[in-house]
Amino acid sequence: MGGKVVLITNLQQWAKWRDAWDDLLSNSTAFEARIFLSYEWLTTWWRFFGCGAQSAGWDLGRNC
Repeated sequence: MGGKVVLITNLQQWAKWRDAWDDLLSNSTAFEARIFLSYEWLTTWWRFFGCGAQSAGWDLGRNC
């Protein structure tokens, strides 16, 4: 089985991978994967605590 690693650095990239991400998670039986690894959870977290926080004008000391 092959895989691909993608570094996501902005919300447009999140949107590009949404369908593939949702397909991957739909095959998972882990409860945590369905909630905490969902597209909605991850993009919301990223907006407020990840590198998206910097674009909102918050300086959290991250190097993004």
